[in-house]
Amino acid sequence: MMQAMRDVVEGTKLFPLWKNGSCIEAPPPEPVTFAFFSDISMHPDVVDKAAMVQKNIQRVVGEILKYLSVWKKYRPSWKLQRDIMLEKFAQKDPSCTSYDEKLQFYDTLSEEVMTQSIKKEIDCIMLHLEPLARTIKENAKTWVTSLGKLLNDSAKSRLMQLKDNLEGLFVELKTPPDTLEDLKFVLSVIANIRAISLTVELKYHDIHERYRTLVMYDVQVPEEELKLSDGLEKMWLDLFKEAKMVDRSLVTVKEKFTIGSSTTLLYVMITSLPLLCR
Repeated sequence: MMQAMRDVVEGTKLFPLWKNGSCIEAPPPEPVTFAFFSDISMHPDVVDKAAMVQKNIQRVVGEILKYLSVWKKYRPSWKLQRDIMLEKFAQKDPSCTSYDEKLQFYDTLSEEVMTQSIKKEIDCIMLHLEPLARTIKENAKTWVTSLGKLLNDSAKSRLMQLKDNLEGLFVELKTPPDTLEDLKFVLSVIANIRAISLTVELKYHDIHERYRTLVMYDVQVPEEELKLSDGLEKMWLDLFKEAKMVDRSLVTVKEKFTIGSSTTLLYVMITSLPLLCR
C-alpha cells in the first residue's frame, strides 16, 4: 500500500505544469543543471557505504542504550512522588528496621552512583553523565533527610510518651499510704510497674535504636533528645528499684491496716451476737 501511494505521487512528475488560467506549459523556473548526483547516488560502492553507515549508527545507538540501562536502577530517586510515598509509609507506623532498610537503600544509592563512570566514549559519541550522577546523589540525600525526619518524629513521640509515663509512676509511688484506699493505690502502682517491666524494656530499647539509626545516617537530632534517650534505661531501673523499696517500707503499714481490719471485724461480730441469739 505504501509503495502504491509512492508510485501515485511519483507519477505526477510526468505531467508538466500549465500557466495559470491556460493550458500552456510553464517554462522551467531555472535552467536544468546536469550533475553527477544520479550517477553517484546509484553507484554500488556509495550504496554499500550508506548501508554500512546506517548499520554502524544502529549499533552505536544500541550500545548507548545498553550502557544507559545500567542507570535505570537509580530511577526510584527521582521517579517516585516523594511526599506521597513518605506520607503513606508513615501512616503504617513502620518499625525501626523498616526505616533502616529504606535509609540504607538511598544512602547506598547516593554513594554508589558516584562510583559509576561519568564519561563514556562509544565510537563517535561521548556521554557526559556527571550532571545526572550529581542530581541522583542529591535526590537520594533528600530521601535520606526526609526519611530521617519521619524517624526522628516517631522516636521523639515514643521518647516523650515513655518519659512522661515513668515520671508519672514515680509521682504515684510517692503517694502517702494514710488510708486503706491510698495503700491499695500504691500497691496497685507497684504491681503495675512489675507487670510492665518487659514492655518498658522493649520500648526504651526500640527508642534507643531509632536514635542510633538517625546518628548512623548523619541525620541532625537535638542533643537534648539524645541525652533523654540514653537516660531512659537508668530512669526505668531507678523506678523499678524505688518500687521495691516502697514495697518493703509498706510491710508495717500493711500489718497496721490488717490488724485494724481484724479488730473492726471482731467488734462487728460481738455487737451482732445478741441479735443472732434472738
